[in-house]
Amino acid sequence: MRKGKLVFGAALACACAVLLAFQLGAEDSPEAEGPLTRRPDVIRIDTMQANATLQLPPVTFKHDAHTEALAQKGQPADCTTCHAFDEGQLDPAMKNVAGKGYDTAKKVFHDTCIGCHTTRHEENRSTGPLDGQCRSCHVEDPQTVAQRQDGGFKKVLHARHVASKDIAFKDKDKNCGSCHHKYDEAQDKLIWAEGEEGTCRYCHGETTQDDVRALPEAAHTQCLSCHRSLIEKDKESGPLSCQGCHGEQGRKEITENNEKYLEKLSDGLPRLERGQPDHTLLFAASNATQAEGDNNGELAMKPVAFNHKAHEQKADTCRECHHAAMDSCQSECHTLTGAKKGEFIRLEQAMHEPQSERSCVGCHAREQQRPECAGCHDNPVKKPQQDSCAQCHAAPTGPDGQPLGMKALAEMPDEKLEQMAAASFEARPRADTTYAEKDIPEEVTIKVMADEYKPATFPHRKIVNKLMEGVKDSGLATAMHSGKDTICSSCHHNSPASKKPPKCASCHGKPFDPNTPLRPGLKAAYHQQCMGCHTRMELEKPAATDCASCHPKKDAQ
Repeated sequence: MRKGKLVFGAALACACAVLLAFQLGAEDSPEAEGPLTRRPDVIRIDTMQANATLQLPPVTFKHDAHTEALAQKGQPADCTTCHAFDEGQLDPAMKNVAGKGYDTAKKVFHDTCIGCHTTRHEENRSTGPLDGQCRSCHVEDPQTVAQRQDGGFKKVLHARHVASKDIAFKDKDKNCGSCHHKYDEAQDKLIWAEGEEGTCRYCHGETTQDDVRALPEAAHTQCLSCHRSLIEKDKESGPLSCQGCHGEQGRKEITENNEKYLEKLSDGLPRLERGQPDHTLLFAASNATQAEGDNNGELAMKPVAFNHKAHEQKADTCRECHHAAMDSCQSECHTLTGAKKGEFIRLEQAMHEPQSERSCVGCHAREQQRPECAGCHDNPVKKPQQDSCAQCHAAPTGPDGQPLGMKALAEMPDEKLEQMAAASFEARPRADTTYAEKDIPEEVTIKVMADEYKPATFPHRKIVNKLMEGVKDSGLATAMHSGKDTICSSCHHNSPASKKPPKCASCHGKPFDPNTPLRPGLKAAYHQQCMGCHTRMELEKPAATDCASCHPKKDAQ
């Protein structure tokens, strides 16, 4: 954050005005050929074509350039030149345009823009096109296009706002109510959504619906109005220009300030205060039990002890899991059979779809794509382990040692449920160690194919220990690797896990058979396994084409 001058107050304010309230299509341009200039403040004013055919191409409007021009010679940019304010809140729309017809809107734009240009021209100040110079603004193929970075509000930036002493909500000791609101019908106004705070996206969609503003319009109105009011009070404030939030330099400054804030926190980033538990138990009733409407039936699955606190530390926002609401996934959206509100994605799919960015399995799969994990987890010939479900799904037991049923879990107090979840989570088997050093062969000499080359010496123990170092540094790996032999299962991929797995030749000893295409011959199996792992782990040495680095070439006879 930085102290700013009101000269930039109109910058993003006007940008939002044209961009959002006008519903202007600010195209995020892909890389294109030609001498194109890319700016975060470019807005295409084309809103009027929704009501009539435009006589000329849409205007390419450079928002920051205009507010900077208005701020020359110490004169502050005045947002009211283009925008209205309602009870201190900036209206992103061009004033006097909403609800008007095509001709009226056209006149407002021309009178405002050309009128300002004319005034500045008469004052011998730099200005834009004048009356009659239509094609200077209405350009068919503009060479300046919009390119914006995501102005994401991640948890570090959120924490900085929570900690600010300048945006406290009325007489409360928390800042939450300054941003998080809901509509109260009885009072006919927005009030603090105390205890119900969530991302703006839960209410504000991509387009305006009824009286609920579209997300871009709502976010810019809220943020810009707050930033502007702080600047008027000579307080520390966030950006007001398009560049400040959506430009490369602006995002860089925000990132640097986030890092400086983190350096000051001796205990790390504080948790969001939403009443969430450290641990919780995820469970669901079977279809039959749900149909009967009682809690006496069976569980649809064995419960999952979930470490909520640990996952918070890894996620940038709550939306990474709670993408549509802060409620339980299965409450309304992802039921066992699917519901319209959840796009008929069943609970099982929501939790386990490997290609989804929101599911448990999908999130874990992304972590497995890191180079230190990919050598094993991206192995195309490795089969899923049939017992992997049990690593998460385990039935908690009661005082009598018997598994708890749906009724007992449903009626259990939240505090007791959290305690049981924590105990169940800690009781999971973890594999942060493997077999003793003496049980791991130091080297394996591969000589069954030695002909043109000498036998290859495989540093077996060194590789196992290196892989285990990566496991120890990963909370996910230590939680999901369930046994001492887990680390062995990628190379010894289709054999029962054991301290002494069978040799590769026991499966790949025969030449390649087209009838079993997934079982290559021994030479191909070795090279596919070793070279594939090196590639996935991004190892520079030994290079896949450097044969002699693994098995030296025999001396000429």
